[in-house]
Amino acid sequence: MDPDFPQYKTQNTTGPVAQIMVAMFVRKYRFFLIFSMFLSLLFVMRARYADSPEVIYITRQDHKKQPMAAAIDEVLIEDTDIGVRSDKTIVDQLEYDYSPRSEAVEGASEIELSQEVPPSIPEEIPEEIHQEIPEEIPQGTPPSIPQEIPQEIPNTKEKQLETRLKILQNSCQGTTEMSDLNELSGFIKDKIHVQDDYKMIYCLVPKVGCTSMKRLFINISDHGENAAAVAKIFPHSERTMTKAGIHPLTYYTGGNLTSRVTNFTKVIIIRHPLIRLLSAYRNKFVEDNPVYPKHLGTKIIARYRKDASNESLVTGQDVRYSEFVQFLIDSGKEGKKFDMHWAPYTELCDPCHVKYDIVMKLETMDSDMEYIKNMVYGGQDYATIPKQYSTVTQIETMKEYYADVTDQQLLDLSDIYRDDFTMYGYGFKLEDAIQAMQGFVV
Repeated sequence: MDPDFPQYKTQNTTGPVAQIMVAMFVRKYRFFLIFSMFLSLLFVMRARYADSPEVIYITRQDHKKQPMAAAIDEVLIEDTDIGVRSDKTIVDQLEYDYSPRSEAVEGASEIELSQEVPPSIPEEIPEEIHQEIPEEIPQGTPPSIPQEIPQEIPNTKEKQLETRLKILQNSCQGTTEMSDLNELSGFIKDKIHVQDDYKMIYCLVPKVGCTSMKRLFINISDHGENAAAVAKIFPHSERTMTKAGIHPLTYYTGGNLTSRVTNFTKVIIIRHPLIRLLSAYRNKFVEDNPVYPKHLGTKIIARYRKDASNESLVTGQDVRYSEFVQFLIDSGKEGKKFDMHWAPYTELCDPCHVKYDIVMKLETMDSDMEYIKNMVYGGQDYATIPKQYSTVTQIETMKEYYADVTDQQLLDLSDIYRDDFTMYGYGFKLEDAIQAMQGFVV
């Protein structure tokens, strides 16, 4: 018998024998048992922290959860369209899945007007920018040259808005009527915001003054009493907008939805497509964005740059505008879904079925908003969007980035975004975009 264990009398062997056997087993397999206990502890810890908030969720109307593809966008700039909530919560939708979703972050507390919240970097890879990029660029016949749009500028704001609406209505001729407006896709409903107190509806397009318009709604609901605080908040949450009396169209169903879309004054806000595309590119690939360069920029560089450095292939930090443009062209030709920041207006606002009453343009936002301020908001000063850009700087930036874009690429872009040009009276050339920046738009 093992000398480490005492001798036992035969008349009392049941207990001691079992103890001896267990002790021998533990001694012989002690390393295996220790290793097993270590593995068990790891599995317990993993199970406990598997649901930690590393993936941010946004709440859908149907209370389902979707991992939110988050990205930090510019703030305090007129054409921004995201906001930041609490720690580890970044509110920006990169989705393009035609499903209703709100911008409220689940579990986040309501933002008071005086709060400023620091951003953080999401660790989850956004699903919406997982666009497959084919190995070869498809070769096909070049697109046809679009018709030029006459650029006659009406001499009054009323005539200008009337001309814009007539161009849009003419473009929608022949469109099949939608028997039930509730059939609008959830993705489109989520971009359309209802202001019940003033019987107004706005389609807010990413990269077209979306953030500024939301701040305006908050300012109007507050009658301008906290204007300084409003200018600093991030308004992209359902709770913040609800407090301002604004709801996405997904909030309504049945007759409540139909009556509002039919009877309220409906406004769509757009800008020249070439300007919007550059704005989206700069925000996602030039400014300090933690998501797009790594998860989409690397793929663009790998496909379109023959002499790419290892650093560029790994970080995606130096995507060239001409490469981004070619990515858009090929994605359009291949029928890929576009990220909402550069998706066509038709796919965001469905103008031929919603039938907007007013077409606002970012290039003439000051005078357009002045008209709506007097028509709807009683001429109050708090219903004003402050101008935040230097036109000269914008023009120089446009010339710099489009210098490397070829004529063929511009032609291809005009074909893919044809409706964004023709339905809103924009010209297809770079010169037309520059003129639009100077306010020379229909």
